[in-house]
Amino acid sequence: MRRDKKSKEKKRKKRSSKFIMILILLIILSLGCYLGYSIYKNGGGLQGLLATVLGQDAEKLENLEPINVLLLRNQRRSRFQTN
Repeated sequence: MRRDKKSKEKKRKKRSSKFIMILILLIILSLGCYLGYSIYKNGGGLQGLLATVLGQDAEKLENLEPINVLLLRNQRRSRFQTN
């Protein structure tokens, strides 16, 4: 009787550990599919990857206002420059 109890407990542990591993694999697979689709939807490649990582999507990118940047150059000459 003692062996029967031990073998039943081992079988239960194996079943539960197998179930947990399959559940974890399914979660990882579904997250990978979602991430892949999101990258594809954002333009694919490195651009899509960066947009996905930053939390942007195609609709947000279309609605953004353009950014204007003004660059100023210092006209003073350095004492190390010749001319």
